[in-house]
Amino acid sequence: MNKTPSKLLWEPLSKLLWETVKFGLRIGVVLLILYVLASTKSNPILFSDDYFEYQLLSEDEATGERTASLNRAEGITTEMEEFDIPSTAYFHGKAYRITRIRGVAFSSCSNLTSITIPEGITRIGEGAFQNCKSLKNVYFKGPPAYSFIRAFGRKTVLHYIEGTPGWTTPEWNGFTTRIWVPEP
Repeated sequence: MNKTPSKLLWEPLSKLLWETVKFGLRIGVVLLILYVLASTKSNPILFSDDYFEYQLLSEDEATGERTASLNRAEGITTEMEEFDIPSTAYFHGKAYRITRIRGVAFSSCSNLTSITIPEGITRIGEGAFQNCKSLKNVYFKGPPAYSFIRAFGRKTVLHYIEGTPGWTTPEWNGFTTRIWVPEP
């Protein structure tokens, strides 16, 4: 069977066109996956309870480890003077260990005089307690959190449980410190 010149030209071009379309579809799928992954990172999962707004940080089904950050104090009234930050938050029936307190989380709590930070908090964001002019005492149940120097005013006294690693008395990084014996 004789092939006309147009058929001789069309067959390789059609194969090339089809391969280009398939390649374009593969690139399109990869770009779609990257977009979904990127939008998941930029749209964090937030959840709330009576007092706080939290952000899911990690969830490892293999180990069962789930962590979250405390983003903002929502239900703490400006009249509250003392508060214990929870070590765990619950979302869809699962427990999430609180490991971070975001910057300005407590900025609206102007009458807060003392707060207790649970063990396991590894970061406290800059300005987390920036408008807490009455805050005089912070009680830590664990070691000092990384990068919290600018979270509290310099007149705030930091209390820690004796024997907790990382603390020194009578001063730690420019803050006055005191040993604390929690009530059982």
